[in-house]
Amino acid sequence: MSCGAELDEIPVVSSRKITLEQWFDEWSPKHFRTLSATTTEGYRYCWLALPDELKNALLDKLTRETIQQSLDSIGKPSMQGHAGAFLTTILKGAVKAGLIHKSPCFSRQTAKKKLFASYP
Repeated sequence: MSCGAELDEIPVVSSRKITLEQWFDEWSPKHFRTLSATTTEGYRYCWLALPDELKNALLDKLTRETIQQSLDSIGKPSMQGHAGAFLTTILKGAVKAGLIHKSPCFSRQTAKKKLFASYP
């Protein structure tokens, strides 16, 4: 058994300081080419809806609270949901890339489903 193969499978968390905007600029060209034009346009629209404070935040400093406050500042509830889903996707990518250990995002839909599932 090769030691190199085992090491390649171990996730590494980077100490690289990167903002959400820098990650989006790195992430989007790689992923947009694999997506439909409609999905790509939707992601771009969600990106534009996010407040600059969130875009300029360091990935490793993002919390659920800062994300929630940013989403709450978006006027339309439907856009809040779309932007939240987009953030979940992009931050999962940051975890896979080893830029953060765990995504601070959560799905509002999952929370709603759990809430309603608890009723008889």
